[in-house]
Amino acid sequence: ALFEVSGTSVVAGATVSGLVIGLGLQPILANLFAGLILLGTGFLKPGTNVKISGGLPISPVAFPAYKMFSRDEFIPVLRGVVVEVGLMHTKILSDSGEIVKIPNNVAFSNSIVMEEKEEPKIVKVRYEFSVQYDPEMVLSKVQRELVEKGYNNCKVYLEEQSDKNYYIILVVTVTPPNRKMREIRSDILKHIIKVHRELALQQNNK
Repeated sequence: ALFEVSGTSVVAGATVSGLVIGLGLQPILANLFAGLILLGTGFLKPGTNVKISGGLPISPVAFPAYKMFSRDEFIPVLRGVVVEVGLMHTKILSDSGEIVKIPNNVAFSNSIVMEEKEEPKIVKVRYEFSVQYDPEMVLSKVQRELVEKGYNNCKVYLEEQSDKNYYIILVVTVTPPNRKMREIRSDILKHIIKVHRELALQQNNK
């Protein structure tokens, strides 16, 4: 008969269907079991400061047009505070103020570093100056400006020459307790720009 179906065809069809369903459910089950483990062990709790790396998606980075470069910004790491741990996803409030939903399988299977708020962190800020500004004078003025603003442990270095017309300085400091790296980096950049503007005015008045 035209519509006669053999037992072999039924078994083959059921096998294929089972494989398709199994593959489709695999990420769901992986997230579910990882969520049960995270909730059961209390490994991640709301309010915990964490740094997650290893399996996060990486998107292309458009280099900024301004003169500040920070190498640690290009590392595929999510740093923030755990807001909620659910069965399928973990919500993290990133340092940039965004709520990020991480699949529990990613949170469970990748590197997680617990960060205490009091833990000091190294902040590095790179800034580009024109070669028309004497490097020794630039380093001295930036160092003095930052020390006057309370960054007593900061170090200022001449790191490299970016091309024939510019060189890059590097500021290295340690974050004070309970301060975010982004806040410190922004504040340091503000003071460097202040020094840059003062040097530009002096140059124009000559």
